[in-house]
Amino acid sequence: MGSFIAVLRKDGGDAAKEALKMLSMTAHGRFDSFGLASYREQVASRDLNALKGDAPSSSTLLGYKFLRVFRTDLQQPIVNDGFALVLEGRLYSAAPDIDLTLKTLKVNLKSGLWRLIDRYRGAFSFAVAQENLLYVGRDPVGLKPLYYGESGNVCAVASERKAFIPLGIKDVRSFPPGNLAQVDGEGFKFKPVRAISKPEVSQLNRREILEKLEGLLFKSVKRRLSDVKRVALAFSGGLDSTVIARICDLLGADVKLLTVGVEGLSDLRKAEEAAEHLGLPVELKLYNPNEVVERLPEVVWITESPNPIDNAIAIPFLWVAESAAKSGRRVLFFGQGSDELFGGYHRYLETLRRFGPKLLAENLFKDVRDAYLKNLERDVKVCLHAGVEARFPYMDYDLAEFALSIPLDLKVSLADGGSRKLILRRLALRLNIPESIAKARKRAVQYSTGVDKVLRKVAKEKGVNLRSLFSDLYLKAFEEYSNLKT
Repeated sequence: MGSFIAVLRKDGGDAAKEALKMLSMTAHGRFDSFGLASYREQVASRDLNALKGDAPSSSTLLGYKFLRVFRTDLQQPIVNDGFALVLEGRLYSAAPDIDLTLKTLKVNLKSGLWRLIDRYRGAFSFAVAQENLLYVGRDPVGLKPLYYGESGNVCAVASERKAFIPLGIKDVRSFPPGNLAQVDGEGFKFKPVRAISKPEVSQLNRREILEKLEGLLFKSVKRRLSDVKRVALAFSGGLDSTVIARICDLLGADVKLLTVGVEGLSDLRKAEEAAEHLGLPVELKLYNPNEVVERLPEVVWITESPNPIDNAIAIPFLWVAESAAKSGRRVLFFGQGSDELFGGYHRYLETLRRFGPKLLAENLFKDVRDAYLKNLERDVKVCLHAGVEARFPYMDYDLAEFALSIPLDLKVSLADGGSRKLILRRLALRLNIPESIAKARKRAVQYSTGVDKVLRKVAKEKGVNLRSLFSDLYLKAFEEYSNLKT
């Protein structure tokens, strides 16, 4: 696990200077070592400065900040038969990730990379370097952060936006999920391979839909437990996380529930009672409001965003990720994606009421398709900083495709004042989750933990709104890099 960079000099010159600058921007949080490779050779060191004298000379270079989660994880990049490879993430297969990838690429490199995106399930992004050529790809859901950009003479790719700052590349974009890009002297050429698409409405009856949904959700959790048995779960005691907790337990995982909040501003009894019903261990931890304020510059640096909601969510997620790491649980499950798949946000009710089912269906599809932009990239970066691997059972490709086909009246209803996530609530009852949990109303994490109240108080004391507060924090977090030369 880690983050990577890939750089190509369009003029065929040595890209070592650019690669080292990019890699240096990723040197935060927890890590074990750094690696740098051309298509012919690789070097690695715990000390990034030690790589400067030994950096390979090539117009295409890959770099990797490596954090070992499992003993089988390998230092990257890897050089193999005329190319260098970096694979960030996991393939949900019995074979080791790197071994399976190299086997897939053995016959034909480009078609093998295409097949990797098209056929294999997992959470991954990758880059391959050859002489004067890069290939870059991302899984169909976008479960691992990946960005790209170019200047006059440089094409670059990285797991973090901040890596582009030293190169003076300002137009940085999120790499489209399910795409394979060829990068050469002419820039980026993208080819869609497989991505989340809008399916036809399912013709199955209600019972069949519920049974298929249950099977796919169990399959998704099982995939994400295929290489680990001891996991942590970000737990609120609400519907989404309780369903995942129940399935983890039924599949025999050793799961620890983690719940956080701000002293005096959050009530953790809901999570405690839900954990007691499940018969699972829960760690409840309260933080002082000052601990919210103290972490703000760090959190903005991690999220790379001035968006108030992004950072308000990132704070409790960072606490949970750090708790997971301290408890020795290096894989952390989240309930993210459920609201988009099953119509959990209140705005969906308003859309249905004001504009009807056609627009609601379109909005649900867009929110699932774009979940990587709004949620997943942030959450993965937060967890990586803390030294744990984030996994999202609801955002499984097969599950998402089926969930999008479920008729709207099994998700959202205007009856009885409005109901959301109807099908998931039925599944919860089927899993013997109490009605008090299965039918409880959702509270967003920034509100349930009390973080939002702290942030609003801070903004009020400064005489600004939340957007201005975080815009200022963002500018301060990155101001020391604003004059970096390319």
